[in-house]
Amino acid sequence: MKAASLMPHRPPMLLVDEVIERQGDEAKVSAVAPTGGIFCCGDRVRPEFAVEVIAQAMAAVDGYDAIMAGDGERSGFLVGIEDFSWAMDILPGDRLLIVLQKMFEFSQVAIMKGSIVRDEVVVACGIVKVWQGQVSQP
Repeated sequence: MKAASLMPHRPPMLLVDEVIERQGDEAKVSAVAPTGGIFCCGDRVRPEFAVEVIAQAMAAVDGYDAIMAGDGERSGFLVGIEDFSWAMDILPGDRLLIVLQKMFEFSQVAIMKGSIVRDEVVVACGIVKVWQGQVSQP
Protein backbone atom coordinates (compact mmCIF):
# COMPACT_ATOMS: atom_id res chain seq x y z
CA MET A 1 0.00 0.00 0.00
CA LYS A 2 1.37 3.45 -0.91
CA ALA A 3 2.74 5.37 2.08
CA ALA A 4 1.11 8.64 1.01
CA SER A 5 -2.30 7.09 1.76
CA LEU A 6 -1.17 5.91 5.21
CA MET A 7 0.45 8.96 6.81
CA PRO A 8 0.29 12.77 6.73
CA HIS A 9 3.82 13.38 5.37
CA ARG A 10 4.12 14.87 1.88
CA PRO A 11 7.11 15.58 -0.38
CA PRO A 12 9.76 16.64 0.18
CA MET A 13 9.43 15.15 3.70
CA LEU A 14 7.74 11.92 2.60
CA LEU A 15 10.71 9.55 2.51
CA VAL A 16 9.06 6.12 2.25
CA ASP A 17 7.24 4.75 -0.79
CA GLU A 18 5.05 1.86 0.29
CA VAL A 19 4.41 -0.89 2.80
CA ILE A 20 5.29 -4.03 0.87
CA GLU A 21 4.93 -6.68 3.56
CA ARG A 22 3.25 -6.90 6.98
CA GLN A 23 3.19 -10.06 9.06
CA GLY A 24 3.05 -10.41 12.85
CA ASP A 25 5.62 -8.15 14.50
CA GLU A 26 7.54 -7.57 11.27
CA ALA A 27 7.12 -5.32 8.26
CA LYS A 28 8.99 -4.25 5.13
CA VAL A 29 8.75 -0.80 3.60
CA SER A 30 10.41 0.52 0.43
CA ALA A 31 12.12 3.89 -0.03
CA VAL A 32 14.47 5.71 -2.37
CA ALA A 33 17.20 7.86 -0.85
CA PRO A 34 16.71 11.53 -1.71
CA THR A 35 18.77 13.16 -4.45
CA GLY A 36 18.44 16.66 -3.00
CA GLY A 37 17.10 18.56 -0.03
CA ILE A 38 17.97 18.70 3.64
CA PHE A 39 19.07 15.06 3.88
CA CYS A 40 21.73 15.37 1.16
CA CYS A 41 25.28 16.54 1.58
CA GLY A 42 27.23 16.42 -1.67
CA ASP A 43 27.36 12.87 -2.99
CA ARG A 44 26.10 11.31 0.26
CA VAL A 45 22.93 11.20 2.31
CA ARG A 46 23.20 12.53 5.85
CA PRO A 47 23.05 9.95 8.68
CA GLU A 48 19.92 11.66 10.04
CA PHE A 49 18.09 10.27 7.03
CA ALA A 50 18.46 6.75 8.45
CA VAL A 51 16.70 7.70 11.67
CA GLU A 52 13.90 9.55 9.88
CA VAL A 53 13.29 6.88 7.23
CA ILE A 54 12.96 4.18 9.92
CA ALA A 55 10.56 6.39 11.90
CA GLN A 56 8.53 7.07 8.76
CA ALA A 57 8.45 3.36 7.93
CA MET A 58 6.96 2.81 11.38
CA ALA A 59 4.37 5.53 10.74
CA ALA A 60 3.38 3.97 7.43
CA VAL A 61 2.98 0.54 9.04
CA ASP A 62 0.94 2.06 11.87
CA GLY A 63 -1.31 3.72 9.28
CA TYR A 64 -1.67 0.40 7.48
CA ASP A 65 -2.57 -1.34 10.76
CA ALA A 66 -5.17 1.35 11.52
CA ILE A 67 -6.84 0.84 8.14
CA MET A 68 -6.83 -2.95 8.52
CA ALA A 69 -8.38 -2.62 12.01
CA GLY A 70 -10.98 -0.11 10.81
CA ASP A 71 -9.63 2.52 13.22
CA GLY A 72 -9.51 6.23 12.61
CA GLU A 73 -6.41 8.22 11.79
CA ARG A 74 -3.56 7.88 14.27
CA SER A 75 -0.76 10.22 15.20
CA GLY A 76 2.71 9.43 16.40
CA PHE A 77 5.83 11.08 17.70
CA LEU A 78 9.44 9.97 17.66
CA VAL A 79 10.48 9.91 21.32
CA GLY A 80 13.87 8.18 21.26
CA ILE A 81 16.60 6.45 19.32
CA GLU A 82 19.43 4.18 20.41
CA ASP A 83 22.12 1.84 19.15
CA PHE A 84 22.28 3.31 15.65
CA SER A 85 25.11 2.18 13.44
CA TRP A 86 26.06 2.79 9.84
CA ALA A 87 27.94 0.04 7.99
CA MET A 88 28.29 2.14 4.84
CA ASP A 89 27.08 5.38 3.31
CA ILE A 90 23.63 5.72 1.82
CA LEU A 91 23.94 7.38 -1.57
CA PRO A 92 21.40 9.63 -3.31
CA GLY A 93 19.01 7.55 -5.40
CA ASP A 94 19.72 4.25 -3.58
CA ARG A 95 16.73 1.91 -3.57
CA LEU A 96 16.22 0.82 0.01
CA LEU A 97 14.27 -1.75 1.97
CA ILE A 98 13.44 -0.87 5.57
CA VAL A 99 12.91 -3.99 7.66
CA LEU A 100 11.10 -3.44 10.96
CA GLN A 101 10.78 -5.79 13.90
CA LYS A 102 8.72 -4.89 16.95
CA MET A 103 10.77 -5.40 20.11
CA PHE A 104 8.35 -4.09 22.71
CA GLU A 105 4.97 -2.43 22.99
CA PHE A 106 3.32 -1.05 26.09
CA SER A 107 0.18 1.04 25.97
CA GLN A 108 0.90 3.73 23.35
CA VAL A 109 4.69 3.26 23.20
CA ALA A 110 6.32 1.01 20.62
CA ILE A 111 9.98 0.11 20.26
CA MET A 112 11.12 -1.20 16.89
CA LYS A 113 14.41 -2.34 15.48
CA GLY A 114 14.86 -0.99 11.99
CA SER A 115 17.37 -2.10 9.39
CA ILE A 116 18.00 -0.30 6.12
CA VAL A 117 18.98 -2.72 3.38
CA ARG A 118 20.50 -1.94 -0.03
CA ASP A 119 21.16 -4.80 -2.45
CA GLU A 120 20.64 -7.35 0.36
CA VAL A 121 23.27 -5.65 2.58
CA VAL A 122 22.36 -3.86 5.83
CA VAL A 123 23.74 -0.33 5.48
CA ALA A 124 22.32 1.10 8.72
CA CYS A 125 20.27 -0.07 11.68
CA GLY A 126 19.03 1.11 15.03
CA ILE A 127 16.21 1.17 17.53
CA VAL A 128 13.44 3.73 17.32
CA LYS A 129 10.92 4.50 20.06
CA VAL A 130 7.60 6.13 19.23
CA TRP A 131 4.40 7.20 20.94
CA GLN A 132 1.31 6.31 18.93
CA GLY A 133 -2.28 7.36 19.56
CA GLN A 134 -5.65 8.22 18.10
CA VAL A 135 -6.16 11.66 16.56
CA SER A 136 -8.69 13.65 18.60
CA GLN A 137 -11.65 14.96 16.67
CA PRO A 138 -13.07 18.39 17.71
